[in-house]
Amino acid sequence: MSTAIEMENDVEDGIEVEPVRRRFTVDEFQRMGEAGIFAPDERVELIDGEVIRMTPVGPRHIWSVIYLNRYFTQLLGAQFYVSPQSPVQVDRSQPNPDFAIIRLPEGKAPGEMPRPEDCVLVVETADSSVGFDRKVKSRVYAEAGIPEYWMLDLPRNRVVVHRLPRAGHYREVVEHGAESSFESPALLGRTILVKDLLAA
Repeated sequence: MSTAIEMENDVEDGIEVEPVRRRFTVDEFQRMGEAGIFAPDERVELIDGEVIRMTPVGPRHIWSVIYLNRYFTQLLGAQFYVSPQSPVQVDRSQPNPDFAIIRLPEGKAPGEMPRPEDCVLVVETADSSVGFDRKVKSRVYAEAGIPEYWMLDLPRNRVVVHRLPRAGHYREVVEHGAESSFESPALLGRTILVKDLLAA
């Protein structure tokens, strides 16, 4: 490891020194939260070992989450757990999807934090974060092996459904407009009306 003096010599000798990013483990990230390093109202995620500040949310995003919480609870009943805006722990990341739909195997009690094998579906409501949710979040969820990922593209009034995760990508990505519908294998074949997801 270079000392400060050695780094100064490197610069004097004309050698460019690239900054090294400090990546955190999930355990370190959790301890940072417990230690109060983040403000109580600060919205942060751990993505690939880096602490990411989440974009501010607007009124439509807020009301979409409020509405969808009621929608999913009524639609799924006692067959699933509906976890709104809570973390999911994966290998190098701890994202906070707007919704994680959880179905535990028979006889398994809820653990300390949901893991990918507990989640049949994650949902992101994207307003200003469309690009990040489409590229980065989809890769994180695919790498974790989560069977379905829905991105609600609020600016374009459509839902992008991702399925069949493999090698960090979803092999099936289909966009559905506001007047269309689709069946969800993750939700036991339920037919989903897109307009119901975008009703808020």
